[in-house]
Amino acid sequence: MPAMSSLAESLRDQVGLLDFDDTEALIADQIIGSIDEDGYLRRPIASVLDDVMFNYGLMITEADVERVLARSQRLDPVGIAARDLRECLLVQLEAMSDEVDGRENAIDMVRDAWKAFTMKHFDAIMRKTSMDEYDLKEAFDLVQSLDPKPGEGDFAFQTNYISPDFTVERDGDDFRFLLNGLNAPELRVNRHY
Repeated sequence: MPAMSSLAESLRDQVGLLDFDDTEALIADQIIGSIDEDGYLRRPIASVLDDVMFNYGLMITEADVERVLARSQRLDPVGIAARDLRECLLVQLEAMSDEVDGRENAIDMVRDAWKAFTMKHFDAIMRKTSMDEYDLKEAFDLVQSLDPKPGEGDFAFQTNYISPDFTVERDGDDFRFLLNGLNAPELRVNRHY
């Protein structure tokens, strides 16, 4: 029987594999709980900070939240928990291998010529970044291939787990057969009997 898993559960599982201390794990959990359906963190860092301090009585700083957020954005899908489209694209580009053609130019374009990029003012992008037309096309195509909404459609995805109908346990020299309650129908006894 397939099990349904949410993106939030998947992200929490991934956080469990990181070398976060308890405080960082709480911050990451607060960030994950604040992600919207498109995969963005729309809450201000100060609000995340206040929630952790209030709910857990921990003294943390905005720098602590920013540090955990930066690592959380590199979880799968990369770019999750970005605060805006620009940050989402930059995170995805920075996470790519250095060998990807156009990566450095794409980073420069998104970081240094964002307004011109959003308006497709290619001449302005080339002036600001010192790219030629070939490099611009390569960088632009690379950015176009990125996922602008890393959480969209992934908040419930199917994981194929097998749930057995029954299990067998050894009890000394005897064996016990236990039915899995997930597959058994609910039984009721009529009060009349």
